[in-house]
Amino acid sequence: MPRSDRAISRIVRKLTGWEDACIDEAADPGDAWAELRADAFGDDATASAGSASSRGLPTVIHFARFELPFLRELHDSAAPAQTKALDVRTWNELKRWLEEPAPSSRARGARRVYPLGAERRRALPDAPGVYRFLRPNGDVLYVGKAASLKKRVASHFKSTARATERALEMPTQAHDVEVTQAATALEAALLETDEIKLLDPPYNVQLRRDDRQTWFASRDWSSAVAISDVDHRVGPLPSRASVAGIGAMRALLEGAPPTESLRAAALGVPPRFAPDAATFDEAWVAFAREHLCGPTSARSRILRAAACIVLDDETAADGDEPEPEPEAQPEGWDADGVLRALERAVVQEGLLVRRARVLSLLSNAAIAFREPRSTRTRLLIVERGEIAERSDIHSVSEVALRDPVAAPPREARLAAFDAALYDRLRVLATELRRVADHGGTVAFRVGRHLRFATAAPADPRARS
Repeated sequence: MPRSDRAISRIVRKLTGWEDACIDEAADPGDAWAELRADAFGDDATASAGSASSRGLPTVIHFARFELPFLRELHDSAAPAQTKALDVRTWNELKRWLEEPAPSSRARGARRVYPLGAERRRALPDAPGVYRFLRPNGDVLYVGKAASLKKRVASHFKSTARATERALEMPTQAHDVEVTQAATALEAALLETDEIKLLDPPYNVQLRRDDRQTWFASRDWSSAVAISDVDHRVGPLPSRASVAGIGAMRALLEGAPPTESLRAAALGVPPRFAPDAATFDEAWVAFAREHLCGPTSARSRILRAAACIVLDDETAADGDEPEPEPEAQPEGWDADGVLRALERAVVQEGLLVRRARVLSLLSNAAIAFREPRSTRTRLLIVERGEIAERSDIHSVSEVALRDPVAAPPREARLAAFDAALYDRLRVLATELRRVADHGGTVAFRVGRHLRFATAAPADPRARS
């Protein structure tokens, strides 16, 4: 790897495993280029691209790991004449071939071919559970959850205008489906998140482990660490920057000058995309006057605003999506745009702070619920974030008769959180909210405290 003074982006670090220590072993850029030319063109490093291509320039084609089975299957299924028809041996021949119009791999309007037969799909149970699409060799392509396995699996084989090419392609690779029934849709969702992390299917995007971890912020939200300590107990949080926005707002409320970095942090954008000081000040004054008034501390005022603001589009990201790349950020601001961004940031990050408390409590709890339009009532006992017991009960009120679930000290509860535990409890909180919001019944007992919920324990305005 050549030396470079340029900043290495987060996504490049993640994909390549690059660390600052790599610089110590890096080659000089000039030497690296000379070595590459020598390998590609031979000893004559001054050879022109044209003369090099006439001798045969080595070419490397890169593909993603999950594409390899597709390429092998395509090669094996191709007729010998097709595999030999393309005679490209030089750089210039490759250039001419790439400029030719590519024949369509699938005629417009032609039906896709699905190796998984319709009779196999129709034989699936009309019950909650988790399904796994399999390749011919048994590798898992995709894991999904379902309130009805039969209906959900069938939906993958129905093209819609909103379906992405990735979603349409996946069923064409599935040769079989394996299912595990669950007692309820809620329990299917809990099984799904664990299965995705265990199997790491290439077509799943969300809930994969990757190199994710949980974070914990200081009480004033000014810093975050990966391991909770006495100064960092606000968590678990999904990313290091989860509460950077409300941390910047707190600093501004307490009199800090609105530097470029604080303005950017309050809006959740890179510093170079921060609005100018005058535009930000106009929006900040309006935001503080409308949402942050009162005699209480800056922290209390921000949390109150986070709970009370209702966004115009009635949506709030939950903070678990990847951070937007700089190209996705606005190139210009006006005061109204800054005001809306401040409102969205405080709602989103305030939700994460409240949800962190909920997840910590749910990690040791007794939970009873009945799904909407169901006569079956279920009891889940959660110990240290794991489902230790599950059973049918007659009524959600029976949770009051259970012995309280013993909980370790808060420090120990926070120390136990990793990405898998965070996702499992986040899914649990989301599913409990769904049950309550759609007419089901929920009751949960944390220690000696009992609550019957008509709205689940997380903010109902959020979307998971």
